[in-house]
Amino acid sequence: MPTTVPYIGKAEYCYANSTSMLLASVDEEISARTIEVLTGVGLGAFASTSNHNLYFSNFSAPPDLGIDRALQLLGFEFEHRSFDSPDESPLESLKDDLRSGPVVIGPVDMGLLTYNPRATGAIGADHYIVVTGFDGDTFFLNDPVGIPYAWLSGDELIEAWKAELVGYKRSHFQSWSRPRRVAHHTERELFESAIRMFKGIYDSSIETVSHAEVLTGPDAIAATARRVTDGLLSEGERGFLLDFMLPVSAARASDYAGFFAKHDETLSSLKAEMAELFGAARMHLHLDDTDALATSLRHIGDVEAAFESRLRSLSPFDQRD
Repeated sequence: MPTTVPYIGKAEYCYANSTSMLLASVDEEISARTIEVLTGVGLGAFASTSNHNLYFSNFSAPPDLGIDRALQLLGFEFEHRSFDSPDESPLESLKDDLRSGPVVIGPVDMGLLTYNPRATGAIGADHYIVVTGFDGDTFFLNDPVGIPYAWLSGDELIEAWKAELVGYKRSHFQSWSRPRRVAHHTERELFESAIRMFKGIYDSSIETVSHAEVLTGPDAIAATARRVTDGLLSEGERGFLLDFMLPVSAARASDYAGFFAKHDETLSSLKAEMAELFGAARMHLHLDDTDALATSLRHIGDVEAAFESRLRSLSPFDQRD
């Protein structure tokens, strides 16, 4: 087995990186790795019964809600702006917010960000960016995918920001700005608050998925393992797992392991094991070793079940301000 080493490098943490940039603008240096954990996005699993894509995430913890959760856990108040209709224009409100500092916006459709050479038109891939200023109808931004100091016209920004093909957004033209610290927490207090929030995410998913056509948790993982064994994995599913979901899940699991390390050895070791399993599953998929891939997926399901069980077994902590 490989030595467990925290992963530091490229990871598809667009909302966490964007939030980290926002906080850095008010001299709060908080790593994207910590923010990613506190969003709760990488907990659990679910799979659509229509396109069969498997997400190692929780159906009740989308990234836009995750930004709120992370900022609140870290002790910040902030402005969250959104619009009821995609026919409204957010640009004047955005300019007003930019006069106070940078603004995180999203989800945007990555395929419509015309400064990105990989943009291919609307593809429905959700993304988050930081708008840093404007000059007339030109908006300047930092894109955490690796493109700083880019710009878009107002019309181009609106078209991407509509994110018409992104299904999970709570409302239209969402943004986060003006963070201000209102509380300081010790590491232990942050851990306890995060555990309460994580439990709530698992609990809320039970009610949420009852109204949707999805499988969750180990059942979702087992269903994909069966599709692998039966030779039913589509090219779309394969590409999604190989290029995105498995590598980002390995990075997330490594970050969760680090977050838990000082406070709960069992949670930390389970997440470390999952990180290695995600990496192994990606390699088996890359090498077209379907038997090994199916075995790794089933093992991931077992460890996920053990992780949720351990999380739920922790005694309730006293409520803290």
